[in-house]
Amino acid sequence: MSESLFRQEAVDFHARGREAVSGVLRLDSRWMRWSYWITLALVAVGITLSVVAHTDTTTTGPAVVNGEDGSFQALLPATVAPQLEDARSLRIRLGGLRGGPPRSGALTRVQPAEDAEVRRAGLAQPRQPAILLSGRLTGAANGAASVPARTNLEGRVTVVLRSERVLGVFVDRLKRMVGTSGDDR
Repeated sequence: MSESLFRQEAVDFHARGREAVSGVLRLDSRWMRWSYWITLALVAVGITLSVVAHTDTTTTGPAVVNGEDGSFQALLPATVAPQLEDARSLRIRLGGLRGGPPRSGALTRVQPAEDAEVRRAGLAQPRQPAILLSGRLTGAANGAASVPARTNLEGRVTVVLRSERVLGVFVDRLKRMVGTSGDDR
C-alpha cells in the first residue's frame, strides 16, 4: 500500500476546481462591515491628528541657578548653537525642589564652553563640544523670589528650538529617506 504525497481532501478540492472556492473562506459580513468602518475611522483620526498636533524639537543640559540674584548658567551641545536665535522658549527645572514648576528664563550670553568658565560656573566638564549659556530667570512668579536664596542650585535647562506639525515632520523625513530634500538640518 503506497502513501500519496497529498491528503485525499486536498486532491478532491483541487479536482473540484473554481466552483468550490466560494465555500473555503467564510467571514461574517457584519464583522467585516464593522472592521472596515473602524479602520476607516482610525485612519481619519490619524490624519487629523497629524495635521493638527505639534511636536517640539528640544535640547537639554545641566544648569546651575543662583537663587540670590536669579541668574543661571547652563551647558548645551554646541551643535544647537545656530538654532538658539530662533528658540521658542527656555525652561529651568531645579533638581532639589520636588514637584516644583519649571521656571522661565531669558538668555543674556552664549559663549563656547571653555574649561575655566565651566568650572567657575560650577558645572561638570562636558564630554562633547558645548556652549555655555548665561541668563536670568524671568516673570514675577518665576523669578528669583520663587527660588531658594542659595547659590549653585542644580537643575536642568530645556530649550524648545522649534515646534512643527506632525505631518510636516513626517513629510520632511520621507523626503530625506527618498533623497529629494534640499534642507539639511
